[in-house]
Amino acid sequence: SVDIFQDADNLYVLAPIAGVKPEKLDLVIDRDVLTIRGEREKDLETSGKNYLYHECYWGKFSRSIILPLPVIGSKVKAAFKNGVLKVILPKAPEARSIGIKVQDEE
Repeated sequence: SVDIFQDADNLYVLAPIAGVKPEKLDLVIDRDVLTIRGEREKDLETSGKNYLYHECYWGKFSRSIILPLPVIGSKVKAAFKNGVLKVILPKAPEARSIGIKVQDEE
């Protein structure tokens, strides 16, 4: 799951990714798509256990997000804290809102 929001200058992507080490994360921007890849390693051997619930996903994962507007790829920053990945994507100048004054042609 991800949260995506924006302010005047940036897009923000928050992705809770518990159980993954930062060095196992790979982020790529290709045109208008941000892809987050990683691998969640299983520390405890559980094969043959009598599961009541089995909802945790272990192994490789990938999530691609279509960005709603152009960003400056060379200035993207990412941080990982308390199991949450935060990606800050600066908006490209052409993506920012520009007010247009309407002139009266009387």
